[in-house]
Amino acid sequence: MFTWDDTQTTILQASVDKYINANGTARDDVIATALNELEQVQLGELEPLPKEARLQAVEKWLADVSNKRKRQPKKRKRGVMMGTIRGTDVWLDKHRQEVYDNAYSEGTNDPLSKFTDARWATWREVPQEEKAVWEGKAEELRNLVHKEGVKITPRLLPLEPMMNSLGRLCRSVERKSLIEDGAYIVTLYAANTTDKGPVMGVIDHNLDHGATSNFSSLLKTAENYNSIWTLFDGWAKEQLQRKADVLQSRGKPDKPSKAQKKTDFGPLLSVDEETGLPIMLSEAELDSLVAGMVQKWIAIVREFLTHHYLAASNGKVPRIPWKAHASPASCLDASMWLNDMAFQDPSHLKKEQLIRLCKHWREGQDGPDGVKAFKFRSYVNGDGDDACEEYEAYFERWQEEAPVRDGSIVNSQEGNGLPGSLERW
Repeated sequence: MFTWDDTQTTILQASVDKYINANGTARDDVIATALNELEQVQLGELEPLPKEARLQAVEKWLADVSNKRKRQPKKRKRGVMMGTIRGTDVWLDKHRQEVYDNAYSEGTNDPLSKFTDARWATWREVPQEEKAVWEGKAEELRNLVHKEGVKITPRLLPLEPMMNSLGRLCRSVERKSLIEDGAYIVTLYAANTTDKGPVMGVIDHNLDHGATSNFSSLLKTAENYNSIWTLFDGWAKEQLQRKADVLQSRGKPDKPSKAQKKTDFGPLLSVDEETGLPIMLSEAELDSLVAGMVQKWIAIVREFLTHHYLAASNGKVPRIPWKAHASPASCLDASMWLNDMAFQDPSHLKKEQLIRLCKHWREGQDGPDGVKAFKFRSYVNGDGDDACEEYEAYFERWQEEAPVRDGSIVNSQEGNGLPGSLERW
């Protein structure tokens, strides 16, 4: 056993990383280089040894230190959130329909308990080899949480589990920020969901952390969303006891943006409770909007079509892939579209065309078929195929699950600081 002085130890420490990362003859080169540097100073106890013995002594020191470093637990990078997604979660994303079928084959009474029981019962039947594959995929996703600059495809979940998870995450981040950084955090979120389509809102729990109120409690109507920055300025002043300077993303003082606010009409159509399908405005209501702005007509048509497309795919496709539909005949009954206009995004249609479409649908819903007068015949699935054979089954399921899907899910989230206006989604 050799005793190394401080100078020798410093020289050897500089070679540890190179030794760990090298293999074979490359590792021999690292050892030889370290010994050469030692020979430039006093060799101490190595002096009487032959060359080969010196190399062995250096190799043993480097190997011992390298093994100790490998055995040390890796320190968690400060400020990085831990990924928590599990193999069963990734599996569920691909088998949610199977779990639904198992859970609700005998009705939808007590849906949450039935879904939970069916989920774990189905997961237990998955072979261990397959479970290991799903666990590997989950580990890959957890690792992405720690990587900077990675382009991520957002996960697609039903509204309730998405909001539950988001609520827990935001609550933890809010506490951490107040304790360690002294800053209040309010989260703006936007997400596609399998049952409600695209949703957005504001969430915070600052009242629980000692603030005078939750900022999200101020946002109960669509009109308040249009003045969100003004409302936040007032809320921040109440918490901080004086008016705050507005900062840019890099922390430099700046004036609030004067960009024009985007029009937000909120919910424009009501939904039929029995089928979960949208109800077109009455003829009198449509006539009262004729002199209004074209953006409102675009919003009406888009809301009507998007809701029907969700029904066609049983919530799988939250928005219409317009470019994938070459003509109306490929996805909907010809009688449900006007022959003199192309099937395209409502923003590409003229105001008079939008008005005619709305009145055409209103006339159809006034007939014997009611809200079922208009429907898509198919939808484009994730592979880009026209999934017409699945439509009838999905449409029936959409109607059956309307009471569960459109119930009090959103209202139950009020305690988490969610705006009640989310019901419109």
